[in-house]
Amino acid sequence: SNNPNKAKIAQTILNTMEKDLENPAMRPNNYSYDAVLRICGHLSSRDHKMKRHALILALETLTKAQKSRYMKPTAFTYSMFFSAIANLSSHQEYANLLTRTLRDCCDAGLLEDKTLSNLSRKAPHHLIEKILDTDIPLKQLRVKNLPSEWSSNSNYRPSARSQRVTQRVAHNTGRQRIRRS
Repeated sequence: SNNPNKAKIAQTILNTMEKDLENPAMRPNNYSYDAVLRICGHLSSRDHKMKRHALILALETLTKAQKSRYMKPTAFTYSMFFSAIANLSSHQEYANLLTRTLRDCCDAGLLEDKTLSNLSRKAPHHLIEKILDTDIPLKQLRVKNLPSEWSSNSNYRPSARSQRVTQRVAHNTGRQRIRRS
């Protein structure tokens, strides 16, 4: 939406949902929090006050998700938050927020290759390499190169995908097709 007030609208909806936490039909879930973070991250306004409000909303939303009794943040939640702070914060503020939150993401076991890939497009590479304490260049860095507990609760599973074999085989019609095993 091009509505400049979309972050405020999202906040109002989330607040309404949070007023009735005992009602499972109204209780916010991962999608609710992720949607608010996504809206904050895609705010295209040049208005400093609106961007500041959206940054505060993103911080509050992640904090609420982390403290919720009903759900926990996912790798996608952190990815949306990283996008929001990249779009909304100043350079030094971004470095501080990213340092703290990337460590939280790793501590929660939710680091994924997709998150690293997104960060490689937006974050200063030296900063990510410093936070993750690695000498591997960010463009080449994969979750499998980092401590396994940093991705223990994510969707990353090294065995099945990394060992797939692709081969060309002749189909019974004479055409070739690709078989992955």
